[in-house]
Amino acid sequence: MKSNYSNLDFLRSIAVLLVVIAHFWHGCVDFHLCVYSDAMNQLLHNMSFTGVMFFFVHTCLVLMLSLHRAPAMHRIKNFLIRRAFRIYPLCWAAILIALTAGLTDLPITLLHSLGARGIVVNLLLMQNFIRSVPSIIGPLWSLPWEVQMYLLLPLFYFVLRRYEPWLPALPLWLGAAMLAFVATNSRFPRSFHAAVFLPMFIGGMVAYQLLNRQYMLGGVTRKLPAFLWPYFVLALVVAQSVIVGWKSFESPLGALLNACICLVLGIAIPSFNDLSVRWIVWPAEKIAKYSYGIYLLHVPAMLIAFHAFTRLPLAIKTVAFLALTGLFAFASFHLIEDPLIQLGKRLTNPASELDESGIEKTAEDVAKANFLHAEIDDEFSPLVSIITPVYNAARWLPEMLASVSAQTFKRWEHLLVDDGSTDGSQSLIETASHMDSRIRLLRMERNGGPSTARNLAIAAARGRYIAFLDADDLWLPEKLTRSVEWMSMHGYAFIYHDYRHLSHDGARVGALIKGPEILDLRTLHTRRGTGGCLSVVLDRKLINEFSFPANYRLQHEDFYAWMSLIRYGHLGHRLPADLGRYRLSPKSRSANKLNGAYNTWLIYRDISNLPFLRAAIWWLQYAWNGFWLYRAARPRYFP
Repeated sequence: MKSNYSNLDFLRSIAVLLVVIAHFWHGCVDFHLCVYSDAMNQLLHNMSFTGVMFFFVHTCLVLMLSLHRAPAMHRIKNFLIRRAFRIYPLCWAAILIALTAGLTDLPITLLHSLGARGIVVNLLLMQNFIRSVPSIIGPLWSLPWEVQMYLLLPLFYFVLRRYEPWLPALPLWLGAAMLAFVATNSRFPRSFHAAVFLPMFIGGMVAYQLLNRQYMLGGVTRKLPAFLWPYFVLALVVAQSVIVGWKSFESPLGALLNACICLVLGIAIPSFNDLSVRWIVWPAEKIAKYSYGIYLLHVPAMLIAFHAFTRLPLAIKTVAFLALTGLFAFASFHLIEDPLIQLGKRLTNPASELDESGIEKTAEDVAKANFLHAEIDDEFSPLVSIITPVYNAARWLPEMLASVSAQTFKRWEHLLVDDGSTDGSQSLIETASHMDSRIRLLRMERNGGPSTARNLAIAAARGRYIAFLDADDLWLPEKLTRSVEWMSMHGYAFIYHDYRHLSHDGARVGALIKGPEILDLRTLHTRRGTGGCLSVVLDRKLINEFSFPANYRLQHEDFYAWMSLIRYGHLGHRLPADLGRYRLSPKSRSANKLNGAYNTWLIYRDISNLPFLRAAIWWLQYAWNGFWLYRAARPRYFP
């Protein structure tokens, strides 16, 4: 899932600029370049705090999206490792500069009194726990709250995902706002005032859930014009400064008003179209990219500018300050931030397993290798590879091909694998390929079954996305558009959508069949829900390897394939939209329900290796769900 990145860049750039402006004015006062004013001090204090609020809302949303995109396997550990490599290295560099060069806004007497304990507390970003230890440079004060958010965010993420249909972020915000209102009462110790930060983080969670909800309720929704977004953000800055006033931290009313501002911001983020005006987007993108360096290193830059140009006008000092801040941020990003971020990614990406068996590669092995190294299109113009195994399906091919041709998403290639047909299917595909160059015919030398045929097509596919359509099934026109939008918006690697059964003659359809919201090992064994291959779409940019078990003789090879994906950490996610038709045929492999149930039991015991009791319980749930699903979704008067 993706949010409006240009809008988020603008929000983050405004946040960091508010902090920088406030610190610069205080620096001017300290160096006797500006006249101190209580009103100006309070105004800039509130603006700086507003910037931190915006930071927290923005950061929480971005991190929720990061958790959302991450594979389920080792999600929390990998998340925490990456965040540590993101926040600590530059923080330590800023502390080192302050200690060695004295470039700090902390009074020298306090700096000298820190001792080893104070330095360690700053390095670990725990100043908010040990209040007797000041931050070595002013901007460090907010980072401990961010680090502690990292520790709690996975828990919040799982709560939000578990109860997603009820939008739990809203009641969580309400509880956090009430807690902040009570905790800032003067009767409580000042340490309780930390509760004011929780509604800020939950504002980002609200934005995350609303982004989810937009697509769960039918895709792209009508949004406010993009040109209003900058005005809206600046209006929130003014509102916080004017309405909240001097009570930002201490007053229960101030804490509640700040919580409301963060909620409004969280609701607004998904409600605006993307900014596209380049003179706004480009600088916002650059400031956001280097924002962490700007945030931490503008204080040393300011001190150098004030010390080095003592007799020059304030305008010269200001230009020098801005230039040094930009230079420090640029250098720190490319020398410290980005290399350490990439190191964190490498440490949390499992190495590909190598085949050391020495045996000759099968079609399954070729599919895996090509899936890993295939040509991946740019994410803004993805190519979808549609894979169809064909065996004596001449009767259904014209209707199936027409459903693909009718797709509103046009960047696709259709790989049809003739699996030794004898009914003229091959000539029909050849004719179709002459009429549409996006259609490609692949041939099997002998009949190898649908899994082998699909693996051959996977090996030849060039698209970023892989979609599966059997020769007798159909898609609705919005199938690919909705699927690509859904996966791009959410960052999913593996999705499936709702569908209906279609009678053998195509004249009648059944009730809507909905899969589970999340396809994990339990729901895969007890509910299935993907409609076989019909509804599944995979993002090969996120999945390192994938193939069907070509040598597995039992039915339900798709079950085995999805189970392999889940075990590699790629959970399936439901797209709540009716986009396909699964044709029921008395002669199909899936028509014999008793044989299918027996094969399912064998899979549970021999492939999934489930203990007998768990296999029996899950198999009974599968049989029960399958029975009622089959009865309820069956087209009336099915032949």
